[in-house]
Amino acid sequence: IFLFVSGISLYYSFIKGCSLKDFYRHRMQRIILPVLLTTVPWFVFFAPSRKPGIGTFLLNITGLSLFTSGKRTIWFIPMILFCYAIYPLVFRVFKKTNHSIIVLLCLIIVCLAVNAGFRHFTPEFWKKSEIFFRRIPVFIIGSYCGKYVYEKRDLPFSHYQIVVSAVLLTVF
Repeated sequence: IFLFVSGISLYYSFIKGCSLKDFYRHRMQRIILPVLLTTVPWFVFFAPSRKPGIGTFLLNITGLSLFTSGKRTIWFIPMILFCYAIYPLVFRVFKKTNHSIIVLLCLIIVCLAVNAGFRHFTPEFWKKSEIFFRRIPVFIIGSYCGKYVYEKRDLPFSHYQIVVSAVLLTVF
């Protein structure tokens, strides 16, 4: 739900017409300090018992240890940073295509294909990181719905069917 709502919320932020630099700066200001204030003490508290090196410490506080060791302590940090990074592109694609449902379907299919590729070709990596990759379609759907929420319009019924189907495919 968080990623779905984030996609909607980013529409509100991006529709204001700020520059990409301002968009990214604002996103980083909102996430970097809270992440550092919470993760550094957490990993420092547990570090003495495990004696990790500086590399492991940095992987842990950034959440990138999800991809290297499957550590899910703060998996959502790289997830939301990735979503912030791709949002301007997703926004532009939806805007250029007038929020075409076909484009939404294509993006969901690409996400599901990437998921299937990772699962098939790199099963160890998939086991570590599936929590990350399975949720990208939910963010894209939220990004798509942002325009409808912003304009206070209902999604057509066929759109609901596609959204529900995509979410179910992502989960299973």
